[in-house]
Amino acid sequence: MNGYQYYDFFVGREVHPRIGKMFDIKLFVLNAGMISWAVVDVCLVFKSFMDKGCVNYPLALTAVFQLIYIINYLWHAEYFLSSTTIQYEGVGYQLIIVFFTLTPFFYCIPVLYLVNYRQYVSNYCIFGIAALYSLGLYIYTQSNREKYMFRRNAHDRSLINLESIPSLNGKRLLISGWWGFVRHPNKLGDIIIFVAWTLPCGFENIFPYLPAFFVIMYLVYQVLKSERKCEIRHGAAWIRYTSCVQSRIFPQVF
Repeated sequence: MNGYQYYDFFVGREVHPRIGKMFDIKLFVLNAGMISWAVVDVCLVFKSFMDKGCVNYPLALTAVFQLIYIINYLWHAEYFLSSTTIQYEGVGYQLIIVFFTLTPFFYCIPVLYLVNYRQYVSNYCIFGIAALYSLGLYIYTQSNREKYMFRRNAHDRSLINLESIPSLNGKRLLISGWWGFVRHPNKLGDIIIFVAWTLPCGFENIFPYLPAFFVIMYLVYQVLKSERKCEIRHGAAWIRYTSCVQSRIFPQVF
């Protein structure tokens, strides 16, 4: 809570507001936004089928990629409970607007573009794009799973080979596995995913790439913001961690 009425209304005062003991308002907003996104995608594909009598490969590819991403998020929801949005951001006007407008009606832009502008993509490109998307989804899911499992039980047998360093606040920082590859591998996976499902749109127009550009800028901002907090929270352990894992998102680049 900041103390300013309008600011608190915008960013939210409570991080995990609940109705009763079971109904988590934040999780409801996030899940409703993701489901709304899936509904919009399905409606766009159905419109294309009704107008043209078929669904072309690039449109089907992008729509399926987005639906897989949404289903994966909902199916493995527990893996993402440690994300910055869920752990630290309040439930206010900003979060509600983002997940009820930006998520369903902005991220679907590549699908909307392919409904209106048919693109030709060769079979080789389709396989390449599918491989890139699969890589991104694997990194995104497995890195989140690894962090979730480690936080739940650092002594789990499946994590026996992972190295970590202790922090002053009692937690441990992973310096091997996905979190030893880069400091934010889940962000890397997310960026690869957004770029991959936009590639079937071709390069004639920048419009379908707006969601990917936005996600890259937003995730970079989130990384810089969270690392400032981590330095305060973990102290010397964070400095040691950054010396072991030097890249934030892109290996040897950033």
